[in-house]
Amino acid sequence: MCCRQNIRLKTEPLHYHTIPRCATYPKMSTITAAQSTAMKNQRLGGTLAGYDQITVVSQGAINFQLAAFPALYPGMQKVDIVDDESGGELHVTLVGSEVELLTSPTTSTQVNYTITIGDDGGANTNTFSWWSGFGKNQKQTVVSANNWKITFTVDLSLNPETSDQDIPASIRAQILKPGDYSVLKLVFDFTTANVVSNSVGFVTPGLTQVDGKNQLVLMMQDWIAEQAANTTGQNNVLGYVMTTTPSGATPNGNWGTAPTVPPTALKFQNLGYIDPTTGVPDLTGHQSPTGDNNMLVYLEMTQKHGFPTALLQPVTNWVIPPTGNEPALDGLMALAKNVFLEGWFLPQLQQLNSNSAVTMLTANWSWDVKVISCYYSFTWTSGVSSGTALNFTPDTTADNTKSLNYIWTYSSKAEDDHSDIAQTHTTIGSTSVTNKVSIPWGLDANGQCVVSLSGTTSVHTSMQIELTGDPDTSDYHASWTCNLIFASVKDGGLNITQSPATVVPTVSGSVDDSLFHGGSLDSITTAVSSSLQNLPISNIVQACHLLLNGPWGFHFSGGTTFFMQGIEFSKEGDLMLDLSYKS
Repeated sequence: MCCRQNIRLKTEPLHYHTIPRCATYPKMSTITAAQSTAMKNQRLGGTLAGYDQITVVSQGAINFQLAAFPALYPGMQKVDIVDDESGGELHVTLVGSEVELLTSPTTSTQVNYTITIGDDGGANTNTFSWWSGFGKNQKQTVVSANNWKITFTVDLSLNPETSDQDIPASIRAQILKPGDYSVLKLVFDFTTANVVSNSVGFVTPGLTQVDGKNQLVLMMQDWIAEQAANTTGQNNVLGYVMTTTPSGATPNGNWGTAPTVPPTALKFQNLGYIDPTTGVPDLTGHQSPTGDNNMLVYLEMTQKHGFPTALLQPVTNWVIPPTGNEPALDGLMALAKNVFLEGWFLPQLQQLNSNSAVTMLTANWSWDVKVISCYYSFTWTSGVSSGTALNFTPDTTADNTKSLNYIWTYSSKAEDDHSDIAQTHTTIGSTSVTNKVSIPWGLDANGQCVVSLSGTTSVHTSMQIELTGDPDTSDYHASWTCNLIFASVKDGGLNITQSPATVVPTVSGSVDDSLFHGGSLDSITTAVSSSLQNLPISNIVQACHLLLNGPWGFHFSGGTTFFMQGIEFSKEGDLMLDLSYKS
């Protein structure tokens, strides 16, 4: 048999259905509350190992979605394969499919994918037939295909020599198209990657003949090839598609605007679940339900960064099984510190540094011989001097045992020295600013991620005449604090709120004007106090909404939607978000 043709996969327009579901997977085993807490704490010490972003989904989450596949795609339930050359035919209706994530070091990019054929109840609609023998001895064999299971081995490693591990061009083009962005995170995409190998296994109690099995192998391989050549967008054997959208839209073609930091390169890895009792990871992979806690990891890079050389090590449970009182955390997304915290969030706060600064411009002394009086004056302005760096840097002097701390400092100084009647008159004006950001590890007692901001802006003046004692001085300080609360919203995204909503600095000061008559500094201190009171540092968080105000949802095409919760920072400063299905 040299040619196999007329291989058909019948399809119809896709229809979206609401799939009833429970809060957790019916088969998934539970863990204790103490084990769940320990896992969550352990995740805080997890590392992304140089990857810019990871998205993790459990095997159980994948298979729960695949269980809904026939209802989501009713036109793709029916599979009709006809081999005109050999006369072999397969006519079946699929009722489900599932994956098994392989987790050994040598198979951690492979998946066993099994499709299940239904039971026709004696209607003879699920059949497989083939011809054997030659000439007058040739005969056709027809067998029932009821309840057959067909397993494919899927290789998710992609081919770096042909694709440079990059997201396919068609998807990459959507990334670069503002306002119409849908990154199709294809678990198994048979259009953009030839990921299905020739390894096809069967659990077919009704098919014992060797020649029949060989014929079925060839026909199924042709079915895969037909899928790969399909350009309708309905060519995914699994029917399992994950997409990201910042608008939380349903799969209707309107996917909103592009995320601020889109992934530009992607590869996959499986990780074995670490048993909380033994501390040993699953290093082989198991079918459901035993392997439901094993994890499929999307390893992603942004801004055209190259991949690290190594994969993740199986030392962290990124997903958390259910307890008796809490549902499973089906998945997790983590953005590396260089991508979110230091690459986006802290730069958004740089305007705060400029807004809270005061720069001393001049400090002057003058002498009026007619009235035998001296005069002092100072000028200052809001903001920083030209060329000043506004970026926060790690605060190595802070207590970094439970949080990550960043600091920005600034100072300015002006002075004027004059000699008159054998005495030196010295006038000094100076300012200083210290702003701090503290990012906690994990969640607080209320289950929230609360980032604290604080700052102090100071203005100092000094006037002294040589040999007359201590100088007249004034020291004024404007102090402020506020919290940025990272929270999830109902529609599947992130939101940052500010508490208090409006930040008003608290101004305090001290004056020593004993050198001259009391009240001689009133005009200066009144002006300083007014300037500090009106520092434009309110509504600091407004810029943060550019990225996180709207839902940044994760969606299965036509299926149940993930939403984000438990937003927190790890010990390394990576932003982590738990993913759970909407009920």
